[in-house]
Amino acid sequence: MTVALSFGGDLSKGLIYSMSLLIVISLLTQYIKEQDISLLKSEETYYKLRISEDNLIKANRDLEIYADSIKELTTLRERNRISREIHDSVGHSLSTIIIQLGAIEKNCRRKWTNGLRNG
Repeated sequence: MTVALSFGGDLSKGLIYSMSLLIVISLLTQYIKEQDISLLKSEETYYKLRISEDNLIKANRDLEIYADSIKELTTLRERNRISREIHDSVGHSLSTIIIQLGAIEKNCRRKWTNGLRNG
């Protein structure tokens, strides 16, 4: 009877040891799966961030181009405004000069005609 108890005790210890190993292996397997899933999610997030970064870099370049074109357009509009002001000012001055020259011409003809009559 002692032999049977001793054999049964070794079987129980071996069974407990095997069950413990299975539990540890199961826990480790679960942990590894969770870590793998976490790694995959991290890689996916990293990939999305890289795409977002690339899109932001492109958008920034596009905005710089747009800003440069706005600066150029603003410069052209200001030049056109100044050109119109100069054109208007020169046009007004020339009109005034033409009118004054016409008056001077009439005045000179009248004086010349009066000089011929009196002279």
